[in-house]
Formats: sequence, structure tokens, C-alpha cells
Amino acid sequence: MDTVNLYKELLSRFGIEKQTLMLAEEQGELIKAINKKLRGKGDRLSIVEEMADVVIMLQQIAQFFDIDKEEVNLIVNKKLKRTEERLAKGEV
Repeated sequence: MDTVNLYKELLSRFGIEKQTLMLAEEQGELIKAINKKLRGKGDRLSIVEEMADVVIMLQQIAQFFDIDKEEVNLIVNKKLKRTEERLAKGEV
């Protein structure tokens, strides 16, 4: 099964509400892994694995709302440019 169909199946089976809650859970696990690493008790691989889980959930949510990567990347680049301009002006 390709990724698009797998995400459709997951959304169909669990629904957008449960998958949104799962996204929040995965984000929490990522934060926990980062905090453990910063305290010297965690490892880099745990962070990478939790990041992957967050990406998977974000991709499902994006598919549900018909948001493609190019649209997101366009906004990301716009926001990064704005941040770069603020840095140059000493605003941040």
C-alpha cells in the first residue's frame, strides 16, 4: 500500500479527531525525548524516531485538509525570509 492510501485508511479507520489527538501525543513524546537528551539521559535516535512520528501524523492531517508539501514549503520560506529580515534589523 502506498503512503497516500495508507494515510487514507488510517484516517478512515480512526477519524480526524483521534488522529489529531495522536499528533498532540506524538509532539509530547518528541518534547520529552528532547528534554531527556538535554538532561544527558536521552539519545539522538529517540529524538529522530519521535520526529518521524510527528512528521507521519502531520502528513495525515495535511492529507485530510488537502494541503500539499509545496504549499507548506512556500509558507515556511516566507516565514524564514521574514525572520531573516527581522534578524538583520535587530528586531529578534
